Amino acid sequence: MTLATMVQRVKDNVYSDVLNERPFASLINGAVNNSTTSIVVDEGDYFNTGDIIEFLADGEQCYVTVSAVETLTVIRAWNGTTIAAHDDNSVILKNPRFTYKQITDSITATLLQLEQLGIHAWGYGEITLVAGQEWYDLTATDIVDYPGVVWLGYVENTTTDVPMSLPFGYHTALKTDISTTTHGIHVWNTGDKTAGDKLYYTYALRIDAVGDLLARQEEIVVLGATARLLGKALAPRTHDPGRLTDKNLDPKYDVNSARWYQAEFFMQTRAEAGQLRAEARRRIHGVRQARARRWHP
Repeated sequence: MTLATMVQRVKDNVYSDVLNERPFASLINGAVNNSTTSIVVDEGDYFNTGDIIEFLADGEQCYVTVSAVETLTVIRAWNGTTIAAHDDNSVILKNPRFTYKQITDSITATLLQLEQLGIHAWGYGEITLVAGQEWYDLTATDIVDYPGVVWLGYVENTTTDVPMSLPFGYHTALKTDISTTTHGIHVWNTGDKTAGDKLYYTYALRIDAVGDLLARQEEIVVLGATARLLGKALAPRTHDPGRLTDKNLDPKYDVNSARWYQAEFFMQTRAEAGQLRAEARRRIHGVRQARARRWHP
């Protein structure tokens, strides 16, 4: 899934609860570069002085200073957005309730939260054995501290690429005096493997971007970002005149929607964290490797 696709899915969620807040959309008539201050639109009658228009594709906002028939005179890069060139027939939104930046910020915040909840993806790497060497620094910078490396092995047959676990245990550690990078692997015995052979490892990969997500994790981020946006839309607590009413939010927002998305987000993160732990355990193969597990953190 691309970031643009995820942004649209979040929009579908937040506006499904506040349909009357879905912004009016139109098209520009003619391409604009990154400096022009006049934008021709297809439906100029729907725009007024003081409106804010936002380009759907990248979130650049413009403040309308003059609205004359189909031509809008604007101030570009409004609200700290980034000015950009736009093609003919690019979609613009009028006074969006949830801006592109708010949506992408909520997605980014949700991605950062995943590691705290035990959610990660899987990354892969390799090391080349060196004679007499037991410690190997790992250059990957996206390894989650725990569980870190969950499997280390070799390819038994280069034709079929059958992965085999090492016959003895190994130990992974964070930065120490003997490590020049953040993570490393201490391998005591490599069986019949010798210098020059390659070992392959699987590790818990920190999710820094939408592209890092496993396919099954994408909906989790959509739910989390939606909950964040709807939660921010709630108004401060006010006096509640009756037990059957809820005056804690603006009337057009349903507090139950934000709570449902939040509850669904945490339910799915717990399930995903459990599945990842199960997958990590399944990567230990054979009796000797299972016994050597005590050396693995």
